[in-house]
Amino acid sequence: HLERDFILEIEENRRTETIADFFHENIKPGTIIKSDGYPSYPLACRNNELHHIIVNHSDGFTNDDGDHTNLIENLWCHFKTELRTKRGVMRDKMEDFIVEFSWKKKIVKEKNNDSFVSGFLRILEIFSNFN
Repeated sequence: HLERDFILEIEENRRTETIADFFHENIKPGTIIKSDGYPSYPLACRNNELHHIIVNHSDGFTNDDGDHTNLIENLWCHFKTELRTKRGVMRDKMEDFIVEFSWKKKIVKEKNNDSFVSGFLRILEIFSNFN
């Protein structure tokens, strides 16, 4: 079973220690991480027993094995488009924007009423389990 999930979080820096801590808190060992090879990622992945696949965009959109980063690039495209439609977001509201965007992408997914209603009902179910 291939699970495609994402986590959006504001991060002040991309040092190896910061990325490794984030991976440790959020990603299961053995997970495959595909990246553009930013210098912090290889060691952060090794420290957390993650499989790291690098796609060097200077060499093309895929590596020799056919791996690509199209999924995350597509997510960023949607994120930036939604941000532009709001004509930007104030810095102190960015976290709220990220939560809203993530909810729409993960739960609503489709732009139809049935999907929205089922997403809303899922949220009610999740919150009812907190009692």
